[in-house]
Amino acid sequence: KLGYVYYYRSNFEQEGNTVRQTDIAEFDPWRLGATLSFGYSTFNFHFYYGLNPLFDSQARVHGEPIDMRVLKFGLMFYIL
Repeated sequence: KLGYVYYYRSNFEQEGNTVRQTDIAEFDPWRLGATLSFGYSTFNFHFYYGLNPLFDSQARVHGEPIDMRVLKFGLMFYIL
């Protein structure tokens, strides 16, 4: 599955401090992932795993690169 994130917003809130960002230079908007769906009749399981990380190699925390990927799973119901 190939996708592009054209708008995003990051929120951070704590007591006395609120930060909202819509432009993170290290964020990679291109999404590439593998999907798997299986089931029978009304009930179907769905899995998605992002093959590329959310941030490019320039994003670091304490000198270590951030290698964060997307994992989604769920149960879908089809009622016709």
